[in-house]
Amino acid sequence: MRPEIVRKLLKLFLLFFPSLENKGPAPDNFKVFSGTNIPKPILESLILAYQEIFAEPPWNEKWERKQVLEKIEKDLSQETSFLSVLLSGNGDKVLGFAWGDIVDSSEVPHRASSALNTDKVIEVKLPSTQVLYFDELALTKEGRGGPDPIKHLFKMGLDHGIRHGADSTIFWSTPESRIVPIVKMIGYERRGGSVINEKEINFYFHPEIKMVKRVASLDQEKLKKIFRFFSKKPK
Repeated sequence: MRPEIVRKLLKLFLLFFPSLENKGPAPDNFKVFSGTNIPKPILESLILAYQEIFAEPPWNEKWERKQVLEKIEKDLSQETSFLSVLLSGNGDKVLGFAWGDIVDSSEVPHRASSALNTDKVIEVKLPSTQVLYFDELALTKEGRGGPDPIKHLFKMGLDHGIRHGADSTIFWSTPESRIVPIVKMIGYERRGGSVINEKEINFYFHPEIKMVKRVASLDQEKLKKIFRFFSKKPK
């Protein structure tokens, strides 16, 4: 099903069933920070979580502490940048994170190349718009389990983007990521990509950030039914 048709059907669903949205706050162990105002204990645990996640397949990368810190400082250098984190029960360990910034769509190819640490120009075709760009969205092994951790990290980023004037949202991923089929079911579409360090990287764009936030707020059982509907193959 084409992404634009998916988005139209979702709009109808949200129009007729607005009461199914869960507009409450995220659980207390999810926090969001301005990119320029991250507490030092959170920053140190974030570095360790990043090293752990990207040492796993398919990345198999070894990041030194200094490299991770430089990346975080580069990606989160603006007042409009954000970091959302999932913390352990006692709040002393980062188990998952999302971060990014609001950028003009014309800046996305450069941002993508910088985020992926390559000099290669990545072709990303976008309309002229203010985009919430997710540099990273990941969970440690300890933080994985069900859709809620990713959902809350993602939604906190969307809330930040809407407050700062973003119209649309984009993120990158590998084709084998479990999140790709899910986001396609809510109207994301592939808008470019490249092979970086022998890994295929694709960019997924949604032109209506407020719709994405509303879908992310839906009751979980209703959301599962929507996913099952859009995953049906035509007979």
